[in-house]
Amino acid sequence: MLDDGEFDVDYATQVSYVHIPTGFRADSENADEIRTCLSICKIYIADHVYREGTDAQKDQATEMLQTSDDGITTRLYWAFPKSIREVAERYGLEDTVGAPTWGKSTTTMHDVATFLAAKVEEGDFDDPVLAALADADPVAADGYAQDFGTDVLPGVMGTKFGWADERDSMNASASYGRDFVVAVNVIADADTTTEIVEDIFTAAPRGEFVIEDGELVAKAAGARQAAVTSTDDSSASAGDWIAGVLLLGSAAGILWALRGRNR
Repeated sequence: MLDDGEFDVDYATQVSYVHIPTGFRADSENADEIRTCLSICKIYIADHVYREGTDAQKDQATEMLQTSDDGITTRLYWAFPKSIREVAERYGLEDTVGAPTWGKSTTTMHDVATFLAAKVEEGDFDDPVLAALADADPVAADGYAQDFGTDVLPGVMGTKFGWADERDSMNASASYGRDFVVAVNVIADADTTTEIVEDIFTAAPRGEFVIEDGELVAKAAGARQAAVTSTDDSSASAGDWIAGVLLLGSAAGILWALRGRNR
């Protein structure tokens, strides 16, 4: 999965992952490539509105995150045109830029993961951004299904989805769990985005490791759910075993995995 500490994916896929307890982070080589932020940037707008808006505007921000309503986004961004810029400065999102219209704004999956990681690290899952993402509608305001990409991973508590006007051309999602965040942007349709996520984050419960050709590797896993239910350590979080799999490519990962086997 990792090549010299980076996700081994092709150019079409931009991915960033953070394991909160350890601070371990893995990005694709292009994770800081600036792309249109699609509807993902609505998390930035909402974060600003929750601090500066009226009660009515805060309610609109919640609906915006849950349904990805573009009309609400346009009204809120008109009221708070510096919202994306302010959030980028607040959270140190170096490659996130707010444009005159929200739809022309840009970000990176590295910045998206940084933003969500800061939220999760605070440990307040009642934070209005996180709470809204945890209650996303199954179908968006424009009729698009919100059920793809990183949302399929075990342990995910909330997700923001994004897609291009030409829906098959680009899809993105950013998810968080109790101890991890992950964000992907793929130049492909939603189904392909999901397939790529499942390929990258193969379910392998902590401690399920074998030696092959002198290297420590995760055991081959079956379907996502089957692998999760087969683990003997029911307390192991999704973030822990994902981090364990990703760390296998390094010496630190081998030590981490061996400690997991001896628990």
